[in-house]
Amino acid sequence: MKLRSALLACAFAGVLGSTETLGQNAYIANSGSNDVSVIDTATNKVTATIPVGAFPLGITVTPDEHRVYIANACYGFCGYVSVIDTATNIVIATISVGYSPSGVAVAADGGKVYVANAFSGTVSVIATKSNTVIDTVTVQEIPHFLAVTRDRGRVYVGNSYSNTVSVIDTVIATNPHGSADPFAGGSYPQGVAVSPDGSKVYVANSYLANSVSVIDTSTNTVIDTIPVGNGPEGLAVTADGSKIYVANIWDYRFSDQRGDR
Repeated sequence: MKLRSALLACAFAGVLGSTETLGQNAYIANSGSNDVSVIDTATNKVTATIPVGAFPLGITVTPDEHRVYIANACYGFCGYVSVIDTATNIVIATISVGYSPSGVAVAADGGKVYVANAFSGTVSVIATKSNTVIDTVTVQEIPHFLAVTRDRGRVYVGNSYSNTVSVIDTVIATNPHGSADPFAGGSYPQGVAVSPDGSKVYVANSYLANSVSVIDTSTNTVIDTIPVGNGPEGLAVTADGSKIYVANIWDYRFSDQRGDR
């Protein structure tokens, strides 16, 4: 049942897809066709389609805008990350990681990329200079998505089956275990997002709870729980931190929440 549920969750994540905007271009992971679309945001037209790995899910762009990293979930017990050169829109590297990677996020300085490996219960740490895995951090069951704070040097990982968030201290060069903080009323955490000032982390609780947990990063405790629609998965915080947008996959609508909660 766990394997079936995990595969189902990956399938839904693929339906939602993932998007990162780079300057005038937006990069969209297309799980069904195993490629990435490049959209010119000035014209809203697709300017390129880039083949990547099997079942691409998570996607992130480095701060210098030179590289795009895509987590390929690979339909199960394999996994790798494709690296796109934004100048040429060509895959320049393929990096083996844990099983069924889904979430991917880049550090503020662009030096490292973090990948949540759902079926391995780990987070791979990739050095962007060499495009090699330099560390593997054990978290908890079925980590799907993660986010990096830009001021406190931490990675927050939503562990779907243990209903926890693992907090990885990125300042430590080798960190064998992420600390786990339980949710207050959370259930099957999926999407993770950080406020622009790094003071709060928002986590979508997708199964039955239908809520977003708000974590205070100074204490790593849940300070609020916001009811939303049915099956929240993806979420994003606006640039000014005033709102959170939540995709509720069972409602076919979006929840709009105040970011000051």
